[in-house]
Amino acid sequence: MPEMTLEDLLLTRDEVRIPNPSKPYFVCPIHPKILALPPEVREDVDIARSVFPDIYPWFLEDLLKPETPAYALVFRERLLSGEITLFRGVPEGQGRPLFLPSFFCQIICRMDLSTNVHVYYRPPDDPETRINSGLFVTSPEKAKEYLGEYFHERGNSFSGNCHCWLTHNVEAYQASLVLRNWCILYHNELLCLALA
Repeated sequence: MPEMTLEDLLLTRDEVRIPNPSKPYFVCPIHPKILALPPEVREDVDIARSVFPDIYPWFLEDLLKPETPAYALVFRERLLSGEITLFRGVPEGQGRPLFLPSFFCQIICRMDLSTNVHVYYRPPDDPETRINSGLFVTSPEKAKEYLGEYFHERGNSFSGNCHCWLTHNVEAYQASLVLRNWCILYHNELLCLALA
C-alpha cells in the first residue's frame, strides 16, 4: 500500500465525531509527528489564534445537521440575526493553545460556558485516550498512522490508544462543535508544519 500523503492524514469533521449531542463529548486524535515539533512551535499561541475565523462557517453548517438539539438551533438563529457574535478578540498574552494541559475558551467564545469548559491533552498511556471506530470514523490505514503500536483491528472496526485532546465539562452541543472544529483546524495546521 502506498504511503499516506499529508492530504490523507489531515483530520476532517466527519472523522472526529460527537457521538451523542445530549452528552457532547469528543476525542480528537493527534498525529504522533506533531509531538516531534519543538514545544515553541506546537505551543505557539499565534497558530492557535490563526484558525479561529475558519471555525465559524463550519460551525453554522454543523448546526443544520439533523442530530442538532433544538437549543443549539436557537443559538444558531441568534448568531445569524446578529443578536450575538461567536468570537471576541483575544488580548495579547492571554489565551493558551490547545496543546497545553487545559484551554479556557470563554475568553474567545461568547457562549454561556463555565470556566471549567476546556479541551486538554492526554498521552496514549492514559486509559481515557482509548479511541475506536465509533469515535474516529476513518480507514484502518489512517487509524494505524494515529494509533501506532496501540492499534488493534477487529474485522471492520478498530480500537486503541493515541495522543489526543479530550473535552472537559462540555455540556452544550454548540460549545462542543466549536472546540471540536478548533481542535481539527489547529491539529491540521500543526501537522502541515510537522510534515513540511
